[in-house]
Amino acid sequence: MVGRRSGRRSSTGGSIALLLRPLLGSVEPLQLERIAVWVPPFLGAATVVASYFLALRFFGVAVALISGGVLSVMSGHFWYSQIGFVDHHAAVALAATGVIAAGMLLLAADTEAPSSPRNPWTSVFAMGAAYGVALLLWPGMLLHVALVEVGLLVHLLGLAPRDAAIRFVGRLAAVHAVAFVLLLPFGLTSSWVVWSRFSPVVLSVFQPWYFGAATLFCLSCFACWRMGVGSETRASRFLTAVGVAAVVLGVSAWLLPGLVIAFGDAWEWFAKQDSFQAQVAESKPLFLSRDGFMLDAAVGYLSTFSLLVPIALGVGFATAHRRLDHSAIRLFLWWSLGLCAATVFQRRFFNSASVSVALLFALSFRGVYARLPELLRGRPWTRRIAKAVLVACAIFLLLPMRTSYSDHLANVAAGLRGESPSSSAVTRRKITMVRMGNWIRTRTPEPSAWLDADARPAYGILAPWTIGHLLEYEARRPTVVTNFGDDIGRKNFLLARRYYQSEEGPAAELLDRLRVRYVIAQEAPNYLGEDPLPNSMFFSLFRDDGSGFEGDGTDRTNPDLPALERHRLIYESPPRVRTDPPSRSMFKMFEFVPGANVVGRAAPGARVRVTLRLRSNRQRGIDYTVESVASRSGEYRFRFPYANRGGPGAVKVGAAYRFECRGEVASLTIEESAVASGAMVEGPDLCLPEWGVSGSGAH
Repeated sequence: MVGRRSGRRSSTGGSIALLLRPLLGSVEPLQLERIAVWVPPFLGAATVVASYFLALRFFGVAVALISGGVLSVMSGHFWYSQIGFVDHHAAVALAATGVIAAGMLLLAADTEAPSSPRNPWTSVFAMGAAYGVALLLWPGMLLHVALVEVGLLVHLLGLAPRDAAIRFVGRLAAVHAVAFVLLLPFGLTSSWVVWSRFSPVVLSVFQPWYFGAATLFCLSCFACWRMGVGSETRASRFLTAVGVAAVVLGVSAWLLPGLVIAFGDAWEWFAKQDSFQAQVAESKPLFLSRDGFMLDAAVGYLSTFSLLVPIALGVGFATAHRRLDHSAIRLFLWWSLGLCAATVFQRRFFNSASVSVALLFALSFRGVYARLPELLRGRPWTRRIAKAVLVACAIFLLLPMRTSYSDHLANVAAGLRGESPSSSAVTRRKITMVRMGNWIRTRTPEPSAWLDADARPAYGILAPWTIGHLLEYEARRPTVVTNFGDDIGRKNFLLARRYYQSEEGPAAELLDRLRVRYVIAQEAPNYLGEDPLPNSMFFSLFRDDGSGFEGDGTDRTNPDLPALERHRLIYESPPRVRTDPPSRSMFKMFEFVPGANVVGRAAPGARVRVTLRLRSNRQRGIDYTVESVASRSGEYRFRFPYANRGGPGAVKVGAAYRFECRGEVASLTIEESAVASGAMVEGPDLCLPEWGVSGSGAH
């Protein structure tokens, strides 16, 4: 049900507001938003700068310049860095770059001579802080953290000198302790309706537990090896580490029974086994679409070079041993491999993978460019041609990403020519959604104070979850389900899906229970997770405008559908594209009403047909048609959702309902008060025998 609002908003938006408030003082929300829209491109630029210095530290100036330039135009990075894209993903790439940079610096400090002027503890605290900040930003960054953790553990167990292993495991203990201190207060105070207190999918007790357990693991290994217990060889240290890990995990599972279930939550989210994640575009596989295998997303977001990433990684792993800081380089390659593999399963990671792909592109280009003089020992002009061809190939690999900018560049060119800009289909859809939200805000009663988490709204709106955020922000109306899907309310998510798949009787019961007053229908049923049923509300609302539908009797997928009795059309948006027929609106909005109960007399068994002429807010003509058969006692019944006088003004309603029975015609006018209260209204007598109908009459 609608109930009290959870008060949950975008964590990134709230964090940005908290950071800007001290700087701006007391400002209006609109002014704050005008500043906040510039935060995503700022974060995107900061990521380019961070990756530049990472490359400069480990790979040199040439790689830093090339990778920075490529990343700044890479579509996968640009997507979340657009103006107004105030979402946590806008900061994920920056946090991910910080995590891998801290890990590489930690390993580089470990391989330097003890007399090195660098302070290794700076890297230790930076690593712990990077872990904590990343997971506070988005719990999904647990994957980024896990990849680095595996790399650090492999480095630890691969160290041959005993003293080096003891020194490094002590530093790892400090790393995890710092992250534990940062995450503990947030994890202990978190509370979730859907997820357990130990779920890694959200910020919970899981994160501080992990870093606390990891700290205990590292300290135990440090103590054992320092005292000479299982510390002489790499094999003995490996066995000691396995034993300590088994004890820590066993004790944790015994003391915290809910911990075991938490790993199932993580796998369900990553493997998209829950019904909601399987529909989210960010969760789709990189190379799959509705039509099957495709390359468009990969080459469009990450360039054609992304198809060559396995080769680049293979060459990198094969040549990493030549460098003094090979451990740090291998960590980067392993991290890149993990992120690229995760992106293949879920597109949401292409933002972080963009950093890796840009660096690998620059490394590959520099490597081939540096080998050209050795490979081509002929005349200088031969090498110059080869270098030109190499540059042309590099541009060719990056060229598919231009599709992300083609509309923007076309509008810039149109503006320079003095022409009006054009909108893409996606932009037109967003404009249509915003206009609908504005219409709802100005033409429907306010159910409660906007953003008041303690207010209980008088009613809610049931709409596809894909537009829930827009309705809450633009329309400022509470919704049954939002773009968060079942993450903050699985019950409502499933009830909303059931509504669109039900007939009006069960659907009306759901709306009454949820205290819903308005329902929005959408052209595409992608929000249902499955094909809509032929007799469902989906077809009654969108295809039939709430009127009756007569099938041809031969197609089971298009059965007869009765007219809706408690849903009345009050708004419809323009078509998806201008070439669509007028009936192809993108959205249609209905008001859920009790409906006026009309009872009248007619000949027993006679079919009474009622029509009402409507004209939508887009001036589209609609015939609301409903039929009923008189009972044996000569009584017919209807429930009408439209009022001829006093109803909403956006949809024009005819002056009266037209009744027809065996060639006899009558009319009836319905008042809004009857529709709003569900009152009984006496209908006209129709096609009665001259002697009337015994024992019948209107009530």
